[in-house]
Amino acid sequence: MDTLSIRVQQRNKDMTQLLKKFLVIQKNPYDDELNPNGVCNCGVAENYLCENELISKLQSIQIWKTNYMYYPYPSGQKSLRQTLCNFFQRTFQLNYELDPDRMMISSGLTGIISLLGYLIGDMDDVFLISSPYYTAFDHDIAAFSNCAIFRCPLLEQDSGKFIFSVEIYKRGYEEAINQGLQPRGIIILNPNNPIGDIYDEQTIQPILEFAAQKKLHVIIDEIYALSIFENQKPFQSIL
Repeated sequence: MDTLSIRVQQRNKDMTQLLKKFLVIQKNPYDDELNPNGVCNCGVAENYLCENELISKLQSIQIWKTNYMYYPYPSGQKSLRQTLCNFFQRTFQLNYELDPDRMMISSGLTGIISLLGYLIGDMDDVFLISSPYYTAFDHDIAAFSNCAIFRCPLLEQDSGKFIFSVEIYKRGYEEAINQGLQPRGIIILNPNNPIGDIYDEQTIQPILEFAAQKKLHVIIDEIYALSIFENQKPFQSIL
């Protein structure tokens, strides 16, 4: 390790226990034929129940064009960005057109969160996030930026309920400042992971106003936007 950069050596020291355990499990994964005594990982959201359906669907829509062999524009193929704009407009019933030139494609949430942390934060800055949350954010936000997650608990001690509001971020902001830390952004998970709650415009708008007042960036993770049950509260995208 001493031949690597100081930055990487520090990242290895800061590796979360969850990630360490995950790497151990990945070395010995369960397989009913090849490794029946391996470990079955119940700690990841991987849905094997629809594996056959997904394989069949993906194989049926294979599209190949010559220009896919060459470098695209850095923010992604224009045709893909336009297709996604059309999809979001239709799915979220938007009454205006999205601009593909204001969209960037990344290879997954981990990559984009790491990039945003690098772009927004400086060393030892923090991002406010409601807790509990998707635990990989600790690693993703710090991977290249040396920033950190600052937890803003959702649990209200008096009622024993999870209460999401601008107040948790206000308290978190003050606590971070009092600890000598500099908040640079707010992360919102909507629908929430792992709680599953859906937050409406009336709940999110005060958070956006607070962020604007404090000059904080707002990152909204809507990865579960299409995982809504019919009888649940309607989802409203930030778009």
